[in-house]
Amino acid sequence: MRVIITAGGTGGHIYPALAIVDKIKEMEPKSEFIYIGTHNRMEKDIVPKRGIKYIPIEIYGLSTSPKLMGRNVKNIFLIASAIKKCESIIKEFKPDVVIGVGGYVTYPVIRAAKKCHVPSFIHEQNSIVGKANKSLLKMVDCVGVSFKDSIKQVKHSNVVLTGNPVSEGALKKKKISKTSYGLSTNKKSVLIFNGSLGSKAINEKLLDYLNNASKYNYEILYVTGKTYYEEFKKNKFPKNVFIEPYIDNLSGLMKDIDLIVCRAGASSIAEITALGVPSVLIPSPYVANNHQYYNALSIVESNSGEMIEEDKLNKKSLEEKIDSIINNSSRQKEIKNNLSKLNIDDSAILTTYFDEENSSGILQLSVGTSSASATRDELQESLTRANNLAALLNNGKMPVVYQINQNQYIASEITNQNIAIFASLSIVAMTILMIYTIIKYKERGILAAISLIGYIAILTLVLKYANVNIPS
Repeated sequence: MRVIITAGGTGGHIYPALAIVDKIKEMEPKSEFIYIGTHNRMEKDIVPKRGIKYIPIEIYGLSTSPKLMGRNVKNIFLIASAIKKCESIIKEFKPDVVIGVGGYVTYPVIRAAKKCHVPSFIHEQNSIVGKANKSLLKMVDCVGVSFKDSIKQVKHSNVVLTGNPVSEGALKKKKISKTSYGLSTNKKSVLIFNGSLGSKAINEKLLDYLNNASKYNYEILYVTGKTYYEEFKKNKFPKNVFIEPYIDNLSGLMKDIDLIVCRAGASSIAEITALGVPSVLIPSPYVANNHQYYNALSIVESNSGEMIEEDKLNKKSLEEKIDSIINNSSRQKEIKNNLSKLNIDDSAILTTYFDEENSSGILQLSVGTSSASATRDELQESLTRANNLAALLNNGKMPVVYQINQNQYIASEITNQNIAIFASLSIVAMTILMIYTIIKYKERGILAAISLIGYIAILTLVLKYANVNIPS
């Protein structure tokens, strides 16, 4: 299988994409990959180290900041250029499927896949659909989501609850003993972390909590983040508090921890859910669409953990939330049981998942081409490629029904021809009018003719980029 995969900007997009790559390699070892990412963000360093062919494109996220309006204008031209570059990559590589896993870099890649009639799949890790994925919904064949609540937001005929692909990786990670970081085996443990860089706001809010830790009957392993470690370790905390700047294999350590306190990023929640570890989530209020709050809310509403909003975080609120879980064995069992119901073990396979309300046992894929003017041969090619997509999504577990409305296809083809004929007749009529005005009105006619030529050029470009074929 040949796969183009794209994701970028943050680890929350990149690592799920790599988990998908790893699973496809496991299923089909001879598969070939191209990863398309940004030219200046973390994926450009992470992906090549995995031995995956990496092609960068220059593109930026659109910003509402007045200072970046100039870059926004530049970005419009960069997006158009990126789409053209991705079209060339697709035509040369001939992928069976194009997969987008979030971030603005996915837009030109998926757009190019649509123009080249290649099946595409996008995955949303957060409970709130991101801007890039939202803009791509009409272009893709299938959409995967991590949260059941997200299905209602996605207006698409083929939505699959896959879970987050990183969850499977968490299960496979080797267990790390908490004793490696100085904790004892005969006391319960709380792991607190806030990402690789850490959070200054959280560090400051939890100083009082950590300074009073001697009265707690559990041990605390606090990960400051690399940025704040040197300053933070100057504090003299009680003996049951252990400070680390960064832990490389967090998911391996989670297997030997009783309770986790962390942000509500999609990957963290996926690992917590997969490993069945109770948690107190502190969603970051500084993210797009406040999506971490809704990620955490999905855990709270399923009775699978607790949440404290950052503005309500203090020594007392954290003590109460932790105590309600770590010193209550029945509550721990309840949370672990509910987490097991949420978890999807084989999420990296992107397999289909149906609840009891939709247990048809059939995977339905709408099959067609990205262009209404496509020939029947192109439609047949799309059907062949969809077989490969179905194999990837379904892994042979369910019968597959392809929904092809031939009458609708013919109607769209006729409609498209009508548009093309009308456009052609309009161009002919304007040409005759242009000649007439030049002969009759001379100088003024020349000015009118220049305007008509401009209009004809614009109409031709619109038809070209709308994928409308002008009959010859």
